[in-house]
Amino acid sequence: MIRHYRKFFVLFLLSLGLRLSLIAGANTKSIEITVKDKVVGKTMTYLGPSGLTGGPSAEVIAEYIKDSGFNTTKFWVRVGNYDELSARKELYGPRAKEIAIRQVTGEPEKIDWELELQVSTWEPHLDLCKRFGIQPVFQMIAPFAAYRTYSLDPLVQQVFWRYVFLYCYWANKVKNYNFILWSMGSENPVEASIMETEVGSEAVREAEKLTGVKVLVSGPGDDWNHEDILAAMEGVLKGEAAQRLDGLSFQSFNFFDSFPEKQKYPTYFERLQTYDQLQRNCRPGKPLLTYWDTSWHWRDRPRSGGYNSDWYVTGLQYISRLIWGNLGGVVVSTPYTMYGAECDSLYGKSVAGMIKVDKQTKSTRPGRGYYAMRMIARATVGGKERLEVEGLPGGDEVLALASQDSEHFYFTIINRTKDTFYNFRINLPSRLADKVFRISEFSEMLQDQYMNDITNISLPVIIQIEPLAALQLVTER
Repeated sequence: MIRHYRKFFVLFLLSLGLRLSLIAGANTKSIEITVKDKVVGKTMTYLGPSGLTGGPSAEVIAEYIKDSGFNTTKFWVRVGNYDELSARKELYGPRAKEIAIRQVTGEPEKIDWELELQVSTWEPHLDLCKRFGIQPVFQMIAPFAAYRTYSLDPLVQQVFWRYVFLYCYWANKVKNYNFILWSMGSENPVEASIMETEVGSEAVREAEKLTGVKVLVSGPGDDWNHEDILAAMEGVLKGEAAQRLDGLSFQSFNFFDSFPEKQKYPTYFERLQTYDQLQRNCRPGKPLLTYWDTSWHWRDRPRSGGYNSDWYVTGLQYISRLIWGNLGGVVVSTPYTMYGAECDSLYGKSVAGMIKVDKQTKSTRPGRGYYAMRMIARATVGGKERLEVEGLPGGDEVLALASQDSEHFYFTIINRTKDTFYNFRINLPSRLADKVFRISEFSEMLQDQYMNDITNISLPVIIQIEPLAALQLVTER
């Protein structure tokens, strides 16, 4: 609930008493925080799900893209016809790279793109991306990358180099898609992740010279346990590939979280800080590479653990993780899958799908997590300016993000406690006085729902946030 301090003070107290009576053992804390008129960084540029273009129809896809504000999606591109490709001995050997470059510059029309890349599988989805202004993340995966011994096989490396090179050339020269986000490796042992990053980043940079389209490349994309991620990143940062990369990617669905219970694991933000320290150790005096989060869904336990997207706590955890991501420098995030089978139970199949699709009727409905992602996308997508926030309580009980673009100011705040009401006295930049604020809430009862508009507001703003809820203020700059 939010109230103007002068006009609604009495209603504020009445509402506070009512809500306190509904939660046994609830308590209140009052804190003053300040949003300074000081830009301290950028929000993420790209946010979206895996499989955004995989909906039941182009009309449904267009509707959710427009409503959500998402601007990226992830494709897992794996060399699935290795035996057929590797049998073409005229293409592979010590001169494999030279041959590939000569072919695309000399006679690209003679290349069998369907045989090489199986392009008919991708074109319908990539055409939709182009049509709706979506930037894909191409998660490039080598053949046999799950096996350590194959990572050192020259033929495997040659096939992977050619595949990545041709794919980038086909997408940005033959099709003129101008797709710029390429990520190397996933679900691999450490050795395979390092190999894929070394080989794949070189192939993309060679294709970039010929297409004229500047692309962004990340690696290593490992998704095993935390120690393996660190080992793969260290191997990449100490190799030649580090000079070709724009970022480090990681699969964060194995970052376990016990929220809303007391935290048993390091938080997402603490993981990012660990990665930053590794970069500083490996690259002293050099700028830090940005982070790409290319995970699936939040997990509360190993393997098949996770919460159904219909549970509002899932949405609160996504808001939390993306606030941490923005504070930690994440530029690209694809933290879940877009579509899943209809499922209403707390746990069940298709726990990752934000949009539930009925198998028989093909009708769709958003899960609760979708609305939470829409709220945070509004405040982050596009690399908005991030403003400094001071005075938040220590720990992870409350998180906040202040951001702005050329048209709007956004303030997103979340109460992660189960039994504490927070009363905030928020000092906003003076230039926002007398503006019209639109307020929305995400909680157990509301789904990113606009509550009301407040006109001619005087500063500071008084906000009350109930337990396990998020509020967002949006106004013109």
